[in-house]
Amino acid sequence: MADEVIKTKEEAYNILTDAVEFELDVVRQEVELDKIDLFFFPIMQMRHYYVICINIKRKRIDILDNSSARVSNRDKYEEMPATVYMTAKGMEKRASLLAKIKPTRISMSWRDTTNVIDYGVFAMRHIETYKGEGLMGWDCGLRHDDKKQLLGLRVKYTAFVLLEEINEMKMENLFKTKEYAKLKTNK
Repeated sequence: MADEVIKTKEEAYNILTDAVEFELDVVRQEVELDKIDLFFFPIMQMRHYYVICINIKRKRIDILDNSSARVSNRDKYEEMPATVYMTAKGMEKRASLLAKIKPTRISMSWRDTTNVIDYGVFAMRHIETYKGEGLMGWDCGLRHDDKKQLLGLRVKYTAFVLLEEINEMKMENLFKTKEYAKLKTNK
């Protein structure tokens, strides 16, 4: 599905719903949803990743987007998928609360107009470090145009995905990594 073009809003909604349902099923095994204050929705729109963070406790919706492209929030973020999802899943109270909140795009000092490669890395870092407090007190450790730092995060996240227990290819990945390391030491 990653390379296929999504043709309709309904198709996009169904993909989002399936992904969120899967994640919520996993979370429900550990905690009641009513006890969760922050919901993170990673969004890919036009080959660009950003994150919507819904803070139930503080009644705010934050958009975590490293792009500093000059586009209006309305044009860029359109409908809030989270509101649509929560309404469809019987969480009308939370959805009606969200509908009254104007999303805020956080103005981060590390935003960039030129980096069109690392959006996913930025999104993962934002999810990893954001605590729902807005920009005040949020230090995700990113600096504007720090290529070495981004490379380090790329390696970190790649290793995590490749070696995570849920990855069915984990053992094969470990084997290939060891084989590669042997080749490097023999040179």
